[in-house]
Amino acid sequence: MKYTGVNTWRDCMDSAEKIINLEFGLSQLSGNKTLFLRLLQKFADEYQHASDKLQTLLDNCDWQEARVYIHTIKGVSSNLGINQLHLTCKETENELKAQETVPASLPALKQTVVVTLDAIATLQANPALLDDLQAAEAAMNAPAAGQQDSEPAVATTGTAESPASAPQTGQAPAAFIQALEQSEFIAQDQLDSWLAATTPDPALQQTLRDAIDELDYDTALNLIRG
Repeated sequence: MKYTGVNTWRDCMDSAEKIINLEFGLSQLSGNKTLFLRLLQKFADEYQHASDKLQTLLDNCDWQEARVYIHTIKGVSSNLGINQLHLTCKETENELKAQETVPASLPALKQTVVVTLDAIATLQANPALLDDLQAAEAAMNAPAAGQQDSEPAVATTGTAESPASAPQTGQAPAAFIQALEQSEFIAQDQLDSWLAATTPDPALQQTLRDAIDELDYDTALNLIRG
């Protein structure tokens, strides 16, 4: 899928955010380039029609399902270092939370989906780009000095409960705690399983999920251990 408008991924080089933070994405997978490319392709296959699906949900005034769908894309994209899409999803999700109407940021979200798919297609066609991350990010992404490091902390302010106020958890699987301690990528089905084993409380499960989606692993660990 190739975006033909003015904002292709090459035209986004003056943007404030990276389209894909390759170093971060690879760090989530212990530097496994083959797995990283496979997960990016899986993401592209899963969400290539995301704009159409979201538009249908909004046309049907299915606000809750639209918000959940955007939230899911936001979480998966954050784990893979897909920065621009993560941030745009966050903006659109917040608009839907504030008011059940078509978000003003919807056109930007649709455009960012296409730009992201274009960037992934470029990586798939040129896997050797991953051999020189600095050159690859200079070619693919906008400079974002410090943004990846600072953004998750801002995003989680006020969204996760403090350890003192969190409900009592059960026994979290050791592998879950280890994955959080090592900031590892957690597949969605695995996360669902671990959350269910950690606590029966739906509210706490959602709080943990939100913290993990925002890569705020310290908060998630504090909630589990609290």
